[in-house]
Amino acid sequence: MNFLTPGPLQIDPEWMTGALRRAGAIHGTRVVDMTCEPVGNGLVGDSYRFALAYEEVEPDAPASVIGKFPAANPDSRRSGSAHLLYLREVSFYRELAHTLPIHTPRPFVAEIDPETDDFILILEDLAPFRQVDQLTGCSLEDAKTVLAEAAALHAPRWGDPALQSLDWLVARPARASAAVHETLPPIIRLFKDRYRDALEPEYLALVESFPKFWRAAERTNRHPARCSMPTSGSTMCSSTSRAERSRWRRSIGRP
Repeated sequence: MNFLTPGPLQIDPEWMTGALRRAGAIHGTRVVDMTCEPVGNGLVGDSYRFALAYEEVEPDAPASVIGKFPAANPDSRRSGSAHLLYLREVSFYRELAHTLPIHTPRPFVAEIDPETDDFILILEDLAPFRQVDQLTGCSLEDAKTVLAEAAALHAPRWGDPALQSLDWLVARPARASAAVHETLPPIIRLFKDRYRDALEPEYLALVESFPKFWRAAERTNRHPARCSMPTSGSTMCSSTSRAERSRWRRSIGRP
């Protein structure tokens, strides 16, 4: 069964039943009804919560799941594709998440078409959770917890030569540079539209000046897309380690 779909509205109970059975999340029962509603505010992808109703009760059957898809906005989608964000997120859940002692949602479906970047992720729903406000900031204890999780991401694969063989993980400076020049203007425009009422004018002006600083750094060969490390000192890291990206599950108190 092909689990790639054109979008969230094309997912029906039969599709969800097949996906959850293949993942071992359900066994004898089947999904007979579900609802779908948008969640989150991602800039390069669209997320939805699917609330599920079953024919028969199974104790471990998920009451809901989260689906992630390419952004419907064409500028956002181009940005996600150009920066390999879709390929990297799907591949992380398929190939690496289970090798790391970090807390991530369980993936039920992780599929992508590398030619078109159509993708779908069906993930464990972590709700109810606590989320930090990016503009307010987080507590010292929350920061310590996140740093401990970051160490659990970095340490196990430190200096692992196998990472160099993962094409989707290896930096591609030329592609990154071209992608930045193409996608920064629409990203900045979306950012300003979203946060115009939350940020002071001087901070918005700073964001708008970022392409100029990127070009200056590029001329001096110092920007991140051109940085590399010897295999003995390289590892994995997250490029989106911002406060609001963590979710604290109330039952365990960890992100």
